[in-house]
Amino acid sequence: MWVEGFRPDQFTFNYLVLGLWKSGHVKQALELFDLMLQEGFDPDIFTFNTLISGLCKSGQDNEAMEVLNQMISRDCSPDTVTFNTLISNLCKEKQMEQAIEIACIMTDKGIQPDVYTFNSLIRGLCLTMNDDLAIDLLNGMKKLGCRPNEYTLNILINSLCSSGKLDRALGLWRDMESSGCARDEVTYATLIAGFCKNKKIEQAEEIFYQMELQLFQEIHPFITP
Repeated sequence: MWVEGFRPDQFTFNYLVLGLWKSGHVKQALELFDLMLQEGFDPDIFTFNTLISGLCKSGQDNEAMEVLNQMISRDCSPDTVTFNTLISNLCKEKQMEQAIEIACIMTDKGIQPDVYTFNSLIRGLCLTMNDDLAIDLLNGMKKLGCRPNEYTLNILINSLCSSGKLDRALGLWRDMESSGCARDEVTYATLIAGFCKNKKIEQAEEIFYQMELQLFQEIHPFITP
């Protein structure tokens, strides 16, 4: 573009960075980012979020954190997408200390965690066998007015069943209906498998019956048992 006498603008740079990231050329995207700075452009939220997402997906956690720090130092305010990308990636990598640290920075910046933020943290705590902390986080989530969805509760139910805490899993399952959260096939399958694994066949059959009843009512909504 320079050879032809045209100078790229911010829009052009952003979409070049995005294109390089989507094609897996994260190193080249970083090089283009450096070129942006040399040319006097101020990267915006789109640029930074694209780079952070690409670095996270390529397993470059430290580099993603460096980009976040650079973002803050250049007075470009991170948004929910920025923080959720980092938190989700750290939780997948079971780096819970760092994930919680980022969540604290998020709230310090005045950005309210959403259901995606909480789901990532709860999943990470379950992956690291911290069921009790995950339940505490669920309760904290509710107090903040962030409503859990079926994915939130399915993560917890699966973790509790895997660790043999069937009564607590069943309690969560019952709470789902009272809180207006749909119980899907994953919920039922997880509970049934958990009870069967622990040789509690009668309870597994009862849950299976409840599943059939729910499916029947969904197909025939005007028929009540």
